[in-house]
Amino acid sequence: MGLDHLQKNHEGAQAGTENSGRGARVPILLCMLLVAAVTAAPDVSTLRYGLVLDDNPQIMNNPAVHNWASLPRNFVVPLCGLVESNQTAEKGQATYYRPLFCVWLTAGYALFGTNAASWHAATVGLHVAVTLLLFQLLLWLVKDYRAATAGALIFGVHPAHIESVAWISAAPDLLAALALLGVFLIYSRSLDSPPLWRSLAAHGLYAAALLSKEPAVFFAPVALFYEVARGDLAPEMRVAERLGRALRRTGVLFLMAMAYSFVRVELLLSARPLVWVSRHDAVLTAPSILVFYLRHLVWPTRLSYYYDLPIVTRTASPGFWMPMLILAAVCAAGWIWWRKSRSIAIPWAAAWIFLMLAPVLNIAFFWPYDYYHDRYLYLPSIGLAILAALAFQQFAPQDVPDRRRLVATTVAAVVVVAFGFSTAIQSAPWQSGISMFTYAVQSAPGNAMAKNNLGTQYIEKDRLEEAEAIFREALSQHPDFWLGTYNLGYTYYKEKRYELAETYFCRAIALCLSRGGTRYRRAWRFWKN
Repeated sequence: MGLDHLQKNHEGAQAGTENSGRGARVPILLCMLLVAAVTAAPDVSTLRYGLVLDDNPQIMNNPAVHNWASLPRNFVVPLCGLVESNQTAEKGQATYYRPLFCVWLTAGYALFGTNAASWHAATVGLHVAVTLLLFQLLLWLVKDYRAATAGALIFGVHPAHIESVAWISAAPDLLAALALLGVFLIYSRSLDSPPLWRSLAAHGLYAAALLSKEPAVFFAPVALFYEVARGDLAPEMRVAERLGRALRRTGVLFLMAMAYSFVRVELLLSARPLVWVSRHDAVLTAPSILVFYLRHLVWPTRLSYYYDLPIVTRTASPGFWMPMLILAAVCAAGWIWWRKSRSIAIPWAAAWIFLMLAPVLNIAFFWPYDYYHDRYLYLPSIGLAILAALAFQQFAPQDVPDRRRLVATTVAAVVVVAFGFSTAIQSAPWQSGISMFTYAVQSAPGNAMAKNNLGTQYIEKDRLEEAEAIFREALSQHPDFWLGTYNLGYTYYKEKRYELAETYFCRAIALCLSRGGTRYRRAWRFWKN
């Protein structure tokens, strides 16, 4: 079952899907309506939510997305031109090249302006569209509408997607997923000699995915794995022949990924990475990061914007060898499943998960205390949905007694309902910045960035005493946290306690002179004047 039993040719693929539709008791259209409705239901509450995090600087206060005339320029500057603005200059965030996201923001601003509810509705609609495309991919893959529905619903209501759906500025994940699924749906229907228009459409969508978010680069090796493992090829074909054929069919994808990487490096050449962790420690921490994400895929509870996850510095540390043992157990379980079913779709789905997670395993690319987020699971969770559909289809194929299929359907329904309620409940902190960071501090009391961002929310609300208290608490745990040091100085400045403000501004400059940023330099000028 899986990739090893898929179509022999393009017509066979179409016939398989049509036959599955004719044999189904429930029309495929009804399944799609069910998937759309259930996916949207837990996220309806987000329409009442406001703007958080980067929503204001990236959308509401960013002239680069307020008119169509600025759109061409967004293809030759990092992240909608924000590198030139105070919001990103102060944090050194010129590390993203996502022009299609800028197109989305420009179109959204033209349609919705500053109406937060409309922005949230558009994001939910985008998530529903991704889930419907995934349903089509699963239906083509397993030829079973029940299994495809189960896999799509698990993806649609998965709590790990809260950050990607409830946060307007997380749209790059959704845009990339929509484009990549479109690529594969076209790809799956053109296995041998695709017509020119299909080839152009597939590669155009891949370009859109690359211009939406960086992990799309890793779709090329995912497609290569699929091509090597295709079950419609002659069994006697040697691995070298399979690989050569696969490279010819996916070569353009690799060339596009390399071209994108080159352009990105050239545009972001001035962006300097913040060196805060050694390569040795980053490598030792990677297994715990991977286990963290895998746990959130299968047990998505106590989700927050920030987490407490320590840096691993020694191989003898339980923080290194325990995750390694867990990963070994996961690989062993996957190998046993594959040996029993002989479905190439199992390692292919696993490759989708791990390759899409690969970019976020190197914590050196991120900011201290801010190197893991659930939105990074949006693309990898497509692989989880594939595994879920395969498990359903293998446990309860169409030729088994109805009782067994009833058990599979019941288990899937319980998981979907549990995930749906969990998503609705756990998305509540995203209503506002205050509620979001208050919950983050409760969930991760040792995370300095969580306390810092809660403090900045207090400053915006003119709750200066509370801001001072939370900044002091952060600095008592992390004395060398320059951003918290600066913000405490800014709090004193707002309170007109200029001597204390000067002390903390000077300390912040001493801690991070090369990356001090616009904000406290401006406050310093205000104080001097």
